[in-house]
Amino acid sequence: MSEGMLAIATGHVAILSLAFIIYMVVRARRISAEKRLDALVQISRITGDAVGSEEIRHALGADVDPQRLSRWGTVLAVFAIGPIAVGLFSDMPWLLQGGLVIEMLGWGMIIGGKMYPGDQCVTDSA
Repeated sequence: MSEGMLAIATGHVAILSLAFIIYMVVRARRISAEKRLDALVQISRITGDAVGSEEIRHALGADVDPQRLSRWGTVLAVFAIGPIAVGLFSDMPWLLQGGLVIEMLGWGMIIGGKMYPGDQCVTDSA
């Protein structure tokens, strides 16, 4: 491996590490929220309140995260910088094309997250 490829690969690994860390933090927060919700459902069952998880989720305001699309779009857009750089400075045009596709998906998710932030109207049927 030449020194130029090593320099590009080092940057690519750094960007991948950042994307992986962001993914792990978001995943850990989601799993933690699900465990807390399950614990609240179990407590409500023990105390005699037969309240389901949807009622508790609605009461806690733990519905859809409005910035979810923008966050994952940012992760994709940052991740795509590595393949684009490697594709530009190497003899692998397919890597450049793949990086550009990932970059466009990321920007599409960012724009979609800003245009449609996930505001959901909940109507009571009672």
